[in-house]
Amino acid sequence: MEDITRFFAVFSLLVVVVAILLRRKVQPQLHETPERDIRKGEASLEAYRKVQKYSAHRNYSRVEGWLHAHSFYLKALSDMQIQARGILNRTSPYAVADQGSTSHRLQLSGEIDRIRREYDDFEAFLQDHSEREERHLFPFLLQTCPGPFKEAYAELSHDHKGYGRVIAGIRSTFDHLQEDWSMERHQRFLQELQSRSEHLARHFQVEEAACIRPLLELTDAQYDEYLRSMVEGTGPGRGEVWQPFIGKGRRCDARVSEDVGVQNECSQASTTSLRNVPVVNAINVDESKPVVLVRVRLFDGSNNVVRLNDSHTLAMLHSHVAHLTPSVQSFSLTTVYPKRSIDCTAQTMSEAGLHNETIMQITDAP
Repeated sequence: MEDITRFFAVFSLLVVVVAILLRRKVQPQLHETPERDIRKGEASLEAYRKVQKYSAHRNYSRVEGWLHAHSFYLKALSDMQIQARGILNRTSPYAVADQGSTSHRLQLSGEIDRIRREYDDFEAFLQDHSEREERHLFPFLLQTCPGPFKEAYAELSHDHKGYGRVIAGIRSTFDHLQEDWSMERHQRFLQELQSRSEHLARHFQVEEAACIRPLLELTDAQYDEYLRSMVEGTGPGRGEVWQPFIGKGRRCDARVSEDVGVQNECSQASTTSLRNVPVVNAINVDESKPVVLVRVRLFDGSNNVVRLNDSHTLAMLHSHVAHLTPSVQSFSLTTVYPKRSIDCTAQTMSEAGLHNETIMQITDAP
């Protein structure tokens, strides 16, 4: 009896060992790329893809926000398609021969108008994203690592230039829907949204395949130069520097906070000494501490990448934006999605959770 028990124990152990060996043979990529090598940056990009360990790379923060933006745009298009299909499903029982009650028509027009506003906002943000890539990312990668990027550049740039025609076509369909709705036009609109979504997904795939590896492999000095070119408004080989409007100073709106200490910190934005400091030095960043990157879209449409420590306050961010736009007397800051107000308070960047966020400057009415 003991011999039989011992035999089954040994047999079970052999089965487990064989199963482990077979699994290693079927999925060798899970064991060929130790996380230690990934964190040291010594593994190939193909290995990152196989084990889905982009986030383990030491330079992952360089592409995290960019990849998040791509996901956000694709989800926004998907949400619009879902809304448009919902409208069609709710409307079709009442739309025989394009007939329907006046109240139903008004409701339909309102729903289409709401999607139109969402679509216009979506394309505005996507255009801003594409322009930033054309002005800063693509020229920088062409200069620093032309080999792996040059082949894809022509296709990516062509896609960006062709957006205008696609957007014009979808907006024309919107106009027709609002003027004279029909099921056929609505279905055509859905097809155009689906085509836009598929094309954008393919574009992002090409873009990520061409850009992720160069961005991950940039040296710290090269990446700092890339950030500096974005903050200063310059591109590789360009001599001109984007300059903010010149005008009288401003202060943070006193309505934002009742804390006297924070108001004093905000009011420093209107001092001459702050404006005399170069933009890149307006906030002193301690590189030994965690660094937070935020993208700020100013009221005039220009964009800046701001580097801060996670211990810096929202009031300091307000002061920095005030330095960039001295002609603006009063403004507010909000995130893009989900939309929330960023008050001029003593809350830290870490507490506010603003790492890799895109922030918009909204000018207040006089």
